[in-house]
Amino acid sequence: MVLGDKRFLSAYHASNAAVIDAGRFFITTPFPELTLYCPVLIVDGMRMRKDFRFGLDDYVQWPQKWDRSLCHLACILRVPTDDHPWSLMWWTPTCDYFVLERSCFATGLGRLQHSRSMEIRKIAREVLERSEVFCGTHKNDTEVALAVRLGRQLTDRLNRLEFITVSYRQMCTLVTSVQRIFLELHALLEYCEVYKPRMESSASTVKTPAAVVGAFTWDLDDAALLFRAGIPFWFIHSHTDIGRVAVSALAPVSEEGCVCSEDNQFPTDIIFRGVPNPRVQYTAIHASIDEIFRTFSPFHSQNTPGSIRSPPPTADLGPERTRSVTDNRSRPYNRPSKKVSGIHRHIGQFSSHPFLPSFSQSWSWAYGRVSTTNPPNEKQTGFAFPDPLLFVAVQSTSKLYTYCFNWLRFRDLLIFRLTKPSPSLVNNVVWRQLLSGDFIPKEWEEGEAVSLASTRKAEVRSLLANCLTESGVEVDLDHLPQSVRWRDSQFSEHDPFSSSDVQDIFFEISTLNFRCEVMAVDNALTPSHLQTDKHRSLVDFCFFGGSDGDVLSVDMFSYGQGFAAESWTDRLPHLFTLRDVMLAWSGSTQRCRAISTVSRSDMINAKASEAFERNVVLCYLQAVYDCFGRAGVAPVRLGNAVRV
Repeated sequence: MVLGDKRFLSAYHASNAAVIDAGRFFITTPFPELTLYCPVLIVDGMRMRKDFRFGLDDYVQWPQKWDRSLCHLACILRVPTDDHPWSLMWWTPTCDYFVLERSCFATGLGRLQHSRSMEIRKIAREVLERSEVFCGTHKNDTEVALAVRLGRQLTDRLNRLEFITVSYRQMCTLVTSVQRIFLELHALLEYCEVYKPRMESSASTVKTPAAVVGAFTWDLDDAALLFRAGIPFWFIHSHTDIGRVAVSALAPVSEEGCVCSEDNQFPTDIIFRGVPNPRVQYTAIHASIDEIFRTFSPFHSQNTPGSIRSPPPTADLGPERTRSVTDNRSRPYNRPSKKVSGIHRHIGQFSSHPFLPSFSQSWSWAYGRVSTTNPPNEKQTGFAFPDPLLFVAVQSTSKLYTYCFNWLRFRDLLIFRLTKPSPSLVNNVVWRQLLSGDFIPKEWEEGEAVSLASTRKAEVRSLLANCLTESGVEVDLDHLPQSVRWRDSQFSEHDPFSSSDVQDIFFEISTLNFRCEVMAVDNALTPSHLQTDKHRSLVDFCFFGGSDGDVLSVDMFSYGQGFAAESWTDRLPHLFTLRDVMLAWSGSTQRCRAISTVSRSDMINAKASEAFERNVVLCYLQAVYDCFGRAGVAPVRLGNAVRV
C-alpha cells in the first residue's frame, strides 16, 4: 500500500502512531491526516477551569474513552474557524459582555449583554427545531427521551440567561452550559441520523474522518464501528503489542492543544479523580453545573423516607400532623364550638378592591371548604415572596404605593436569593417591614432594652444580607436606590402608581409564589419513582402552558392564560394538567376521588366545567394546607375582564 492511499485503509490499520506514557503505551489511527491526541490515562482532579469548562477531562473539548452508552459524545463538533456560523458556541464569555444591573443596591449582579444573548438563542433555535422534528418521527424511545431532556435543559438555560439577574460567575457558567447542551444535542441528532446508520450499514466505509471530537478505544469491535461511521478515533495499545502492529509512520502527539487548563478565578471543587470513567465523569459534570442553576425552594422538604405515613381510611394524606387529645374532664359549662374548617383570609375577601387583578371565583369557593381540622406538626406559614394580599390589605393607597416601590427596589435581589442554596420562608411581619422600607435601626444606647421594632428591622437586614452568598456580589443597605423602573416607567420613592402598574406587580408576586408552592407540594408528595421527565413536563405546563419559561421569570404578556384565564375553556387545559400532576401525589386516591375519573369529554358546558374546576382547586388547596398549614396563593390575571 502507498502511504496515504485511503483505498486500502481499515479500522485496524496504523497510518500514524506515537508513543505515550513513557513508553508504556502507544496510540495509532487509520486516518493519515488525523492529529494524534494524548489520552488522559489518570484524571488528576477534574474541576472547572478558567474558561468555565473542564479542561482535558471535558468531552466537549478533548476525546474521551468510547462508551457505547454515551456514543453520541464522540460526535460533538470540533472547534471550527471563526467564520463558522456557529462559532459563538465555542466562545468564552468575558466581563466585557456582563451588563451590571445599575438600579440595584447589590453590586455584582447583572446579565449577559442582550444582543449576545439573542445571537446565542438564534443559533440554539436551529437545533431545537430540528430536535422537535426528530422527537416526532424517531422510533428509538431511549434516544428520543434523551433528546427531549437535552432540549428542555437547553431551553431552561436560555431562559435563565435572558431573564434572570445573576452574578458574573453564574453568567459565565450559564453561557458555557448552554453551549455544552447545544453541542451535545446536536451530536445526538447527528449520531442518530448520520453516524449510527453508517455503523449499521453494509455500504462502503467513509475514508475521511468527520470534523468531530472523536474518541479513544481499546476495543477492536468499537474501532470497526467508529471507522465505518467516519468518526475519528485513536486506538490505545500496550507496549507489548509493538511487534504485532504494522505502523506506517510516526507522528507527534498533541498533549493539550488549545484546551485551557488554568485554574478558575472562583473557588471550584474537584468532582472526579482516578481512572477515567466516561459515565461517572459525564454525570459529575452535569451534576456540578446543574447545582449552579437550581431554583432552590425555601420550603422544608417533606419528601424523605418515612416522612409520609399511611393515613387512616377517612383522612387526607399529608405530612405528619398534630392529633387532638380527648379530654374527658368535667366542665362547669360547655365551651362554644370552634369553627375548624375553611380558610378565613383569602383573595375572595378583597374582591371589591380596585387594585386587585381578576381571578376565578372557584378559588373563593374552595378556600372556604379546606379542612383545617388536622394541621401538620410543622407549619410553614411564611412565603417565598411577599404575600400578595399584603398589597390590598393596607389601609391607604400611599402605603400601597410604598409597598410597590420597595418591592421594585428589592425585586432582583429577592429573586436572586432563590438561585442560591438554603433560602428560607419569610413571615408576613418581616415582609411588611421590608415593604415599608423601615429597617434602618436607630443608634442604640447602653442600657436600652431591645424593642420589638428594632428586632424586626434587624430581621429584614439579615434577610437582605443573607440573600447573597455569591463571590463578587455585595449589598449596601445604607445606600439604597432613590428611584426604580417598572416596565417603561420610572418611579421615585413617594410617586403614585397607576392601577395597572399595581396589578402588574400583584400578578408577578402571585405568580412567583404560586409556582414555588406548586413545586414544593409536588416535591413533598410525589414519590421519587414518579418524579419523571413526563411528570415534570406536566408541572411545567401548569406554569407556562405550551410555551417555555423559567420559574423565576414571569411573562407579563401571558396575563390572560392559565388558571385565571377569562374563559373556562382556556382554563380547562391547565386544570386537567394540575389534576394529572396531583394524581401522582401520595394520598391522591382519597384527596382526588372526585376528579380522578373526569375526562375532557365530560366538559359539555360551563356548569360542568365549574364543578370540575372547584374540585380541582379544592384538592390543590387542601394539599397546600396539609403540607404547610396555611392557605395557598391564588393565580390571577391582568386586564379589566369580568370575573367568572
